[in-house]
Amino acid sequence: MDCDILIIGAGIFGVSTAILQESQYWMSPPYPPPRAALTDTSKIVRADYTNPFYMEMAYEAMDAWANWPIFTKAGVFNRTGWLVFDYQDKDRSTRIRNCFRASSTEDVTVDFTWKDVNEKWPVELGQVKGEGLESSYSSPSPTWADASGSLKVMLDEAVRLGVRYEVGEVSRLVQGQNGIENLFTKDGRIFRAKKILLTTGAWTSQLMSPLEDELGFSDAERVESQLTAEGVPIVQFKLSKEEVEQYSRLPIIVYGSGGIFHHPFQTPLATALITQNRPIAPANEGEDFKIQHYRLLEYRDHGDRTYHYGSSRPGPIYRSDDLKEKHLGHIRMRLPQIIGDDRQVTWRACWESVRPDKDQLIARHPHPRLSNLYFAVGGSFHSWKFLPTIGIYVVNVLEEVGNGKERDQRWGWKTY
Repeated sequence: MDCDILIIGAGIFGVSTAILQESQYWMSPPYPPPRAALTDTSKIVRADYTNPFYMEMAYEAMDAWANWPIFTKAGVFNRTGWLVFDYQDKDRSTRIRNCFRASSTEDVTVDFTWKDVNEKWPVELGQVKGEGLESSYSSPSPTWADASGSLKVMLDEAVRLGVRYEVGEVSRLVQGQNGIENLFTKDGRIFRAKKILLTTGAWTSQLMSPLEDELGFSDAERVESQLTAEGVPIVQFKLSKEEVEQYSRLPIIVYGSGGIFHHPFQTPLATALITQNRPIAPANEGEDFKIQHYRLLEYRDHGDRTYHYGSSRPGPIYRSDDLKEKHLGHIRMRLPQIIGDDRQVTWRACWESVRPDKDQLIARHPHPRLSNLYFAVGGSFHSWKFLPTIGIYVVNVLEEVGNGKERDQRWGWKTY
């Protein structure tokens, strides 16, 4: 099968690129990837960054989330607000709020204290062990979004616009005289394209490694020099009807860098300082209450090369079973009453590609023998919110149009 541009991967970067370029693009493997970070009940869309660059990008994306007809019709985006706790020796919340105040958008954050917490949620949060934490601020801006549902809406729209969506698992990339010549799938199909875009997330190094071995690349030339694969452990608890009513009163809660607690439905920020002027969509009995906790995960051995699924930053690398226990222990500190002997618990890991500086990799491969190979990876656990708009910038790279000095520097192939 021949095409101008072949996108490998139907995730955030791939679908966003395809829909914005419409019928010129083909897409490959299966949707949704069962272990990818996008395969989830809910995500948070927010502009709360310490970096003005990503704050402005988030505002751009949030405008699309709120106004694109495909999202409003599907009901996948609902404003909820959140409450942020920060560690006593950290200033991240202060830097976020300073960034808001320096931006072109109104700062809607308000101070929040432990006293406010105890008064508003004495039952739900009364047992929280807050050692080392202090309340910081609340905001009505962060929003709950249906993760898998949103991506499916985009994928369906891309197909409607003429994108050809092929399902299959890539087995290998074959290099020719002028770049990647062929792509083979495990079921025996061959794809050829003038340009190939990898939007393969945590599986990028696994796909690239045989080709890099064949070309004799040094460590500095390998894609692993740009990103690693990390996992987000997620625990989901089944709620009773009474618990649904109880926990639906909670906002999204952020415990510093230690975890995020949220419900997969519209959860209002229950504070008198912020007015909710529309009815709440309640959850149903038996629905999941999600708690995610950001930590490093395990490594896996792929034959003659070992890929370390974890950050290059100093810190432990856990096996799955150990991480699960550490994760549950963290939850006992922050919401102890949610864990019980008879509670139905689902635990899994979502995988993502992460760059050391948390920027994305949106660039052509720098090696001249792979001149038709492009990357849009490195979601780094914060890029999902850019689903409607990130494809704009990927298309520019594919068309050899710059995205501006700062974006090109941030998203290019770097020396770390």
